[in-house]
Amino acid sequence: MKKLTAVSALSCVFMLACCFVIIGSTADALVTRLGLEAGKAKELVGTLNPLFLLVACIYQFFIGPINDRVGHKPLAIFGFLATGVSMLLLFGATSMGMAKIAAALLGLGAMSLNTVGNTIIPQVLFGGTNQARASNFGNGFFGLGIVLTPLLATLMAKTASGAAITTIVLAILNVVFLVVALLSKFPAANSGFKFSTGFKLLGQAPVLMAALALFFYMGLENTMSGFLKPYANDVFGEGHSLAGLTLTLFGVAMMAGRFIAAGYKKITEKGTTVIVIVSLLSIIPMLILALTQNGTLTIIAAILAGLTFASVFPTVLGITFSKYNPQYYGSIFGMIFAIGLGGSSLVVNRIGAVGTNIGLQKAFIIPVVVAVLLVVVSLFMGKTKAKPVN
Repeated sequence: MKKLTAVSALSCVFMLACCFVIIGSTADALVTRLGLEAGKAKELVGTLNPLFLLVACIYQFFIGPINDRVGHKPLAIFGFLATGVSMLLLFGATSMGMAKIAAALLGLGAMSLNTVGNTIIPQVLFGGTNQARASNFGNGFFGLGIVLTPLLATLMAKTASGAAITTIVLAILNVVFLVVALLSKFPAANSGFKFSTGFKLLGQAPVLMAALALFFYMGLENTMSGFLKPYANDVFGEGHSLAGLTLTLFGVAMMAGRFIAAGYKKITEKGTTVIVIVSLLSIIPMLILALTQNGTLTIIAAILAGLTFASVFPTVLGITFSKYNPQYYGSIFGMIFAIGLGGSSLVVNRIGAVGTNIGLQKAFIIPVVVAVLLVVVSLFMGKTKAKPVN
């Protein structure tokens, strides 16, 4: 398979990360454009992020089997187009209704890119035989997106058109990545694939346990992506440069953690052990954020969270893929990621609601509980076995 295909897959997960953090990274500017009261960024994120995740969740549930049937290229093209348009709409939003439309379209574009990137990467990297290692390496570029988007927003925040520059840069990248996707050669579509087969896979123990793991894990990751900057604003002061830097450090740590995990050649074989260990460790930064509100500790917690979260998602994905034929990757990914998004939407919504009532710091007790539940699920993952797919 041509190297350009791998580049396209990596660009998909990079832009996916930009989708997950752009609302939180540009919330302050959007509050001003919508004429809301200063300091309402947390409430705005708590409204738009759950909508983004809800639309993404519903769409992802169906787009996986569709990907197996129609192929990757149509989804990649639609993904980059929808993502680019939604970002421009978000920047130009003059009403809450328009902002909600942008968030919903962002969910459609993001999940298209998500499906393409995360199902192609295990097939084109490391010979397609070390899926967890490939997924960790590929999703290191997701961490890169989490790093660059808030960093760009932070650097541009002091300029008169900071949000505009951030949005335009991302829109241009979407166009570049779209061209790469158009020139790439993807695996042939399985025209004989039955949609019912895709949904039956959810009944298999490895797929179901992976779905439960992502249900809890993605709640943790999107809590940090969506609420870390508003939390840091409470700690350092509204608009302080360290608030944006905190989110950037989280992304840097996640990116580094995934590249480090990709260096472990036996990660597909020993993946469940890795997940148990890092899930246990992830409880520590969540406790720090819930129980303290100190600037130095906030930064330390962000870095620890990035490092401990890093390998969970790609390793869950890789060890699950390793048990099935690549022709089912789209359906498997669609099922488990949709359920993961459902958990993410629920956790993010609860944190937003609780944070509004009693404060964002106290609301971080919710991800502490979620991290404990992730540990419980991960203990059972290694005991599951795949059955023949009919």
